[in-house]
Amino acid sequence: MEENRQFRILSALGIIFVVAGHLGYHFLDVGGLFPYYSFHVYIFLFVSGYFYREQSEDDIFRYIYRKCITLMVPYFLWNLFYGILARLLHRAGFSLGESLSFKTLFLSPFIDGHQFLYNFSAWFVPALFLVEVINVVMRKVLGVLRLKNEWLILAGCLILNSVFCAGLAFGVVWVGSFANGPVVPYLTVMTGKCFFMILDMYIWPEVRKGANGFICWQE
Repeated sequence: MEENRQFRILSALGIIFVVAGHLGYHFLDVGGLFPYYSFHVYIFLFVSGYFYREQSEDDIFRYIYRKCITLMVPYFLWNLFYGILARLLHRAGFSLGESLSFKTLFLSPFIDGHQFLYNFSAWFVPALFLVEVINVVMRKVLGVLRLKNEWLILAGCLILNSVFCAGLAFGVVWVGSFANGPVVPYLTVMTGKCFFMILDMYIWPEVRKGANGFICWQE
């Protein structure tokens, strides 16, 4: 499969935004116009969704199995490692992280992902897994019902966001609420993502405008 450099650059920018946001640096938020927290996590969801293939719906069990192998098995192994580490540190007098248990090993990752603290930055992996599973199942069901339409899916997501909107605070990890209603998060994600997608075209001199109007890459 040919490498898509534009999306590789976009992913790299997303990593920079996540780190910069946690460290309190704002050198790339364009004077506060594109605050990192309004879109940086969704860059990775967007990149993952961009490469989604409808053929995955032909055998969703195989798709889910493949996602378990590539996402959840490595995550659970590292979660076990950090759980053992947290237990050893507890014995040494440290209090960070919860105790090693069935809940912290297999349930907490899908609740908040902060169970052992030392590896809480990996909370995104179970969240991504759930989103991808829900997406493929939803599309399979809608396909069977002959209702699979991107505008219908968008409208359904907006309705669900309206139902679960709970004020101005927006917790990405726990998805507790959606800032300023159900529409603004979509706008901030799209504007921030699109701005930096356009910007990354000027970062690399290899990028050129194709004759057909699409972005092409010179190898």
